[in-house]
Amino acid sequence: MDHDLFLIVLITGSQGLITDLRFLLEKDGVCLAAQHRAGGHAAPTGTLKEMQQVFSTRLASLVETEELVSGVSVDLRTLGGDLYEILLPEELRTELEAAASSVDDDEAPVLRIHTEVPWIPWELMHDGHSFLGLRFRIARLPIVSVAPGIEHLKRHAQPRIVSQVCNVLGEHVLDNQLLAAWKETFSGVPDHDVHQRSFPPLVNGALGDYPKSSDIEGVLAETDILHLTCHGRVDDSERVYWTLNDQHTDFWNYEIKEGHVNTWGREEKLAISRPLVFANACFSATVGAGASKLGLAKGFGPRFLSHGATAFVAPFARVTKSLAVQFARQFYQVLLGEAVSIGEALWQVKRAYAANPPDDQRDSSWLFYCLYGHPDTRFALNEE
Repeated sequence: MDHDLFLIVLITGSQGLITDLRFLLEKDGVCLAAQHRAGGHAAPTGTLKEMQQVFSTRLASLVETEELVSGVSVDLRTLGGDLYEILLPEELRTELEAAASSVDDDEAPVLRIHTEVPWIPWELMHDGHSFLGLRFRIARLPIVSVAPGIEHLKRHAQPRIVSQVCNVLGEHVLDNQLLAAWKETFSGVPDHDVHQRSFPPLVNGALGDYPKSSDIEGVLAETDILHLTCHGRVDDSERVYWTLNDQHTDFWNYEIKEGHVNTWGREEKLAISRPLVFANACFSATVGAGASKLGLAKGFGPRFLSHGATAFVAPFARVTKSLAVQFARQFYQVLLGEAVSIGEALWQVKRAYAANPPDDQRDSSWLFYCLYGHPDTRFALNEE
């Protein structure tokens, strides 16, 4: 906890218009920076809603860029720098730089972000030295409408025993080569008494029937890690949802929306199992421009946490299929194989990609993964 920072970000406004951002940075109960940043029409970038739309459009156009510097596009760094300069007040930037520079190169301070502004891609911000997702172990702790019970908050520091993992794959997502890699998602994990359940099931190496959303609901209460590999989509109201088969005539039976998470929460399926949910689907950790008005955080991450999930890991932008499959396998190797905290595991994998870029150096989508939940939570394999 020596290098832990807490950043609280609040919004204010009237008549449905978000006009201001307010920042409070604390360390060990001491306020390091308290700042206000106007986001109304007087700001050079317009309203926060307009800023979100501009940055989202720029990010979408940069994913396939070929202009590189050490495996990361020049324009992606520029976008991260613009976010950093425009959204964060100078005093806050100064304190963040001091904290990041106070540790050795093989360490990173923890930055816990409590926010009502779920769309901000903190991990992508660039401070002139590197991306914040590499300089800090960032954890999003959203301000939600349904707060977790106090017992849930107390338990986050205790190792979460993993007895069953559920590996879910949507249909028409991966080719044969990547299918083989997906089957090995948990293969790097030490061989303990952990039951792995796959959808579609693996029978003598062959794939069975692909799942519907109801199949996930049926096993959720007994699943310690739910790993989803599917397509992320954005509907007409700009809300993100997942589809396990968008080509089926009854496509609605294969969709997972925020409403599904609310239902699972009301039925206490998430509170019983308190799973780690890893959504390996594009846009899963973001909120569309039309999805968040004045009020509390929305999106899959806040929904899962408020209903009892221990943690939620997902990308906030488009990721490539090959990297997504590889990233997940490496993440579980570190999280479960090396028994480090979830915040440390995610940071270590990103740091490894930064040091050794993927074969296709245009692919910078490893930057887009983020964590919702307490970063010091550990997951221990069942050894019985």
